[in-house]
Amino acid sequence: MLKSLWIRNLIRSFALPFPVFFSLLELCFAGSRSPSTMQQQITKHGIIPDVITMQPRNHITVEYSKKVVANFGNKLKTPDLKKKPWLQWSADPELYYTLILTDPDSPSRAEPKNREWLLWLVVNIPGFDVKSGDTIVDYMRPDAGKGTGSHRFIFLTYQQPSVIYNFNETKVSSREHEGRANFSTQKFCDKYRLGSPWASNFFHAEWFDKEKDAIENHPGIKKRHKEEMKEAFIKHGLIPHYLHGLPRRDLQVEFKGGKKANFGNVLKPSQTQQTPYLQWSADPDHYYAVIMIDFDAPDAEHHAWREWLHWMVVNIPSFDVEAGDILTQYLGPNPGANTGFHRYIFTVFSQGNDTIKFHEPLRVRSDLESRQNFSTYKFAEKYKLGPAPWALNFIRVQYSDNSGEPYDDQVEIITENVDPFESDQDEDEDE
Repeated sequence: MLKSLWIRNLIRSFALPFPVFFSLLELCFAGSRSPSTMQQQITKHGIIPDVITMQPRNHITVEYSKKVVANFGNKLKTPDLKKKPWLQWSADPELYYTLILTDPDSPSRAEPKNREWLLWLVVNIPGFDVKSGDTIVDYMRPDAGKGTGSHRFIFLTYQQPSVIYNFNETKVSSREHEGRANFSTQKFCDKYRLGSPWASNFFHAEWFDKEKDAIENHPGIKKRHKEEMKEAFIKHGLIPHYLHGLPRRDLQVEFKGGKKANFGNVLKPSQTQQTPYLQWSADPDHYYAVIMIDFDAPDAEHHAWREWLHWMVVNIPSFDVEAGDILTQYLGPNPGANTGFHRYIFTVFSQGNDTIKFHEPLRVRSDLESRQNFSTYKFAEKYKLGPAPWALNFIRVQYSDNSGEPYDDQVEIITENVDPFESDQDEDEDE
């Protein structure tokens, strides 16, 4: 009410007609994102047709904190989303609005049998003063189950023609689950004649892994300059024998126990038997392939089996490697006695924005013979992945008496999404 009085007094002081002043107010609140960019993101991420059928006119500012802000498809961490966010959109203070927060990817985007999962529903909001509206479904923190991939969490507001007194909907508290599944934004809006969306925003979130997050935010992980990488590749013979072009990004490889790949450093076989944690700069809308090979099998001098395939995962959506297709199950380095140092190379290729139908055999852990004489670059050429990898790192390993049985551990894959816009900026700086 105080906000409304303040605006009215401001209008009188400038002697402006209300419609003119409101248009100016809209420009102030419109934000920096252009309508065309906003609409492109909504279409690109499938919000049309999964949730709505028409483009919103404006954007919603969604702030959980100064650093946790929704930005049309960026990734947020679910522990940061416990409290209701602060919202603002271009609003006529004399009109009323409906707010909807929905997850169309419940329980997963691949099998959304609960589509949509309703997280928040507030009606009769004066302007953008959400606290003064009537809450029908109280706020529930956005979350995702383990192994369900990335979820889209979508904020939508609708301009009401007037106060609506006959919302015939069941009230749901913040702790209740019943009454949230299989909600339909479109049917709800059709029912109450709310028309097209007035404003929107959205973000992605996935299941939060505490151990993964601790590794990802380890202070020792840093970006490596391209010249340093190139020197390491030349020193250890990857140029010209393996690489046909410099990778665009550094690949972080960390094994259980904290041992890391560092462009040719030496690790023991026993330190590398469990599938490592991987991290690279990933476009959230692209798919990736990960390949690990031994470039010196069966020995560093003769390498008659070059390359020996240790691991391959394809169709990885952005950072969600668990949702990719495993074509070759992981086997840890296990070089033979008196065969010298072996170079074990981890290579990431970008597949672009589509999955690929790979006509390759499934190699299980016991399948050893078919792993011989693999060619990373014939594979990349066959599927048009490009001559230059997206990211790369490697280690060197030699025989050790206490290497242990290398085929006992379960495969576990973890990666992180990195803002693609930040990556492009870094690339420009390197150039």
